[in-house]
Amino acid sequence: VPRPSNASFQKRRNPKLGKSVDLKVAWQLQAEEASAGDSSAVHPMIRLVRRTWAERVWETLSDPNSSRLAWAISWALQLLVLLSVSLDYAALIDKANSRMDGIALLVFNMMVDILFFAEVLLRLVTTPSKVNYIKDPLNWADLLAACALPFRFVTLVTTSEVLDMGLCLILPLVRFLKLLRYFEVFRLLIVAFQNSIEALPVLTYFIAVLVLFSATGIYIAEGNNIPTIQHSMWLAVVTMTTVGFGDYVPRSTGGYIIVSVLTLVSVWFLALPVGIIGHEFTCSWKARTHVLLIDRTQKCLQKWGYDSGSLSKLFEYVDSNGDGSLNLPEFLELMKQMRIGIDAKMAMELFQQFDDDGSGWIEYDEFLRHIYPEDFVRSQFTIESHRKSSAGVSAAMQRLEQHVEQQQSSQ
Repeated sequence: VPRPSNASFQKRRNPKLGKSVDLKVAWQLQAEEASAGDSSAVHPMIRLVRRTWAERVWETLSDPNSSRLAWAISWALQLLVLLSVSLDYAALIDKANSRMDGIALLVFNMMVDILFFAEVLLRLVTTPSKVNYIKDPLNWADLLAACALPFRFVTLVTTSEVLDMGLCLILPLVRFLKLLRYFEVFRLLIVAFQNSIEALPVLTYFIAVLVLFSATGIYIAEGNNIPTIQHSMWLAVVTMTTVGFGDYVPRSTGGYIIVSVLTLVSVWFLALPVGIIGHEFTCSWKARTHVLLIDRTQKCLQKWGYDSGSLSKLFEYVDSNGDGSLNLPEFLELMKQMRIGIDAKMAMELFQQFDDDGSGWIEYDEFLRHIYPEDFVRSQFTIESHRKSSAGVSAAMQRLEQHVEQQQSSQ
């Protein structure tokens, strides 16, 4: 590892505290540059200086920790989801006795549909990136729940069994999925499944081989006892999962032997994927602080439309020393000025996570590698390809000079 220069070392020995970043003053100082047409350099700062009513509404709806109002709205929406789902299923259970008032339940569901439709409409209008909002799977339940309002109006005009079944059975499930956005630990399950998905295809293949071979053997051994090969496959599947419904059972000695062997072997193979996913979830749970912090930071940055380019400009501006790295006060000032829903405690934990070498300083590459790993790899690849191309050009120039010298010497 190359040792730092004396100037850089002396600069680190006398670190300055993070300067108070007055972004309004920064915008005024750079107004001439913006009027000249280079607005991309100050665009991240414009986002911090002034926020419109749409951005304030988006922050209130998407970040429960941003204010007391946002916290109250978040809990009100969760309780409303639970209440609506409970009443819908209570109505289904009490459908035979008809003790619940159907008109009152219809009015309540209509009001809930209007509220959820207004929520989704506000999110779509105020979101900084409508494409990212639609791409996020956690928002699909909101969009589907909002689509229930026009169908509810249709049921007031005409009678349709399909619509009634969908509103009574499917809509409560969709509403219940709206609560997924409030569980950050759900991210750990996704990470565990992503880490173990490489081993699942091979295990799935071996399980399919067991099902096909055992179903064929059972079908041959049982004869007329198993009507078709489909029923034999069904018997093999319920035997592997140790469910055993009892609708089809082996009668011959060969069938007993095949089913017994299948039961023992399937226990071994079915335990493998469960163990792999469980191990990955355990590892993710141990590193849950790091995973959830990174995920929360990425969501906060995406929520306000920050990318790697805008982060680099903000990084350079907050760097009071100008050495290309941030100390803890400078990093805290950056998180504070960005106003992305990260408090001081979370920012300190992020600083410790990003400081890989434990030097007490964070370089932009370290910050980018954790938050935007794809952009980091792309930048490193660009730098490496630029180095290779430069080296190739230099080697070509040297060979050209040698060739010219050889020709001159021969002449």
